[in-house]
Amino acid sequence: MADTYTAQLIKGKTYDVMDHVFVLGAERNVKKSVYLYLKDNDQFDCKLIKEKEETETGGESKDDGAKNDQSKNEGETVKASTASATLKTYTESELRSMTKAGQEAIISDLGGDPATFKNADERIDFILQKQGE
Repeated sequence: MADTYTAQLIKGKTYDVMDHVFVLGAERNVKKSVYLYLKDNDQFDCKLIKEKEETETGGESKDDGAKNDQSKNEGETVKASTASATLKTYTESELRSMTKAGQEAIISDLGGDPATFKNADERIDFILQKQGE
């Protein structure tokens, strides 16, 4: 399994680096190269999450495989809920004071496609709606 790298802007409002737009308080998964670039920057809190290697068992029965699949799914659910819990909740006034790039970064983090929105009002409405879910 691959290691996971995250970066979170802890100082400033926004930061644009290597095709990533970071917004204050929003943790994002990043590539290793971005992690290595930002890990010594005092404006960021960067984390390396080591994945545990799965132990190989020679005689795995079908029941064991089902249990492993279930525990993998539970782990993915925990990761997804943890990722959504780390996202900052923004007020409408905070969103209005942000740049278009900052709003688009939040939309991407919430699973939306920034290109589908025509203006700031649509972007802000989407973000507020997704945060309310």
